[in-house]
Amino acid sequence: MTATATVEVAIVGAGMAGLAAAQDLLRAGVRTIVVEKSRGLGGRVASRRFGEALIDHGAQFSTARTQRYRILLSQWQEQGRAAVWFTGKHHGHRRWRGVPAMNTLAKMLGKTVPVELNTMVVTIDQDHHGWRIITAGGSEITAAALILTPPVPQIIALLQASELSLPVSLLKQLEMLTYESCFAVLACCDAPTALPPPGYAASLKEPLAWIADNQQKGTSPIPGLTIHATAEFSSARWEHERRAVGKTLLEAARPYIGKVTIIDYQVHGWRYSKPRQVYPEPCLMVCEKPPLILAGDAFAGPRVEGAVCSGWAAAALAKELLTPH
Repeated sequence: MTATATVEVAIVGAGMAGLAAAQDLLRAGVRTIVVEKSRGLGGRVASRRFGEALIDHGAQFSTARTQRYRILLSQWQEQGRAAVWFTGKHHGHRRWRGVPAMNTLAKMLGKTVPVELNTMVVTIDQDHHGWRIITAGGSEITAAALILTPPVPQIIALLQASELSLPVSLLKQLEMLTYESCFAVLACCDAPTALPPPGYAASLKEPLAWIADNQQKGTSPIPGLTIHATAEFSSARWEHERRAVGKTLLEAARPYIGKVTIIDYQVHGWRYSKPRQVYPEPCLMVCEKPPLILAGDAFAGPRVEGAVCSGWAAAALAKELLTPH
């Protein structure tokens, strides 16, 4: 990115909400850029190579409850980029996965989106003409409208660091949108696990939330596990040494995975794994002139689909606010 870039809409965060918003805006001819602090797309729709294994260590699947999102997944299925993993027992919703891995869904959304990776936004400034976004590297982006999609506590911190005050009532609403933390264990095994088909077990005993077998899922060419801990276990041990946490979770998983040998394992911590509360609207307009909009899975439901729908709603609102009346 050049020292100064000028666009119509700047989006902070290249998770599913930010990418969905950007894709819609670009298709409408709106000059848009996305900035992302990490090195990859997708946020918690994350996959990682671990030795010869390929492991989804964030969201394991996506359901599709809205027509537009169902059509999108069906299109990706036709392109060989999405597939049905299994169908839920209780509500009958299909569980979709990315092909080969979950982060393929983010890559599909971001295929034509200009994204600046490894770019941390440190402050944002407002004037009558729009927004000025300052990055840790010293570059600047000027935009007529701004969409923020990080987890809400990070949005609040950014606004405070930028000395942008919110109405007290709105700040209280946002502060109520808290998140669960979660430890994720990624493990390579010497043999297939004992998990029954389709390779997914949920609603387990403490400290386990769920276990997924990435080989049965069709993601990994060799046996590879994902284990997510409960929010209670994760928050209570957040500052503990990660290898020790992983060992505890692997021992707890033993009755489910059988007598396989764990060749190696890693532990990832999701500080903002899932929103505990959800804002009633799919996005939130903080400022009309110049437009400042908040989006993400805390605004439309704590699911992959919720984040995408929130991004679409934010894009529609941004286009409306930027259109001369």
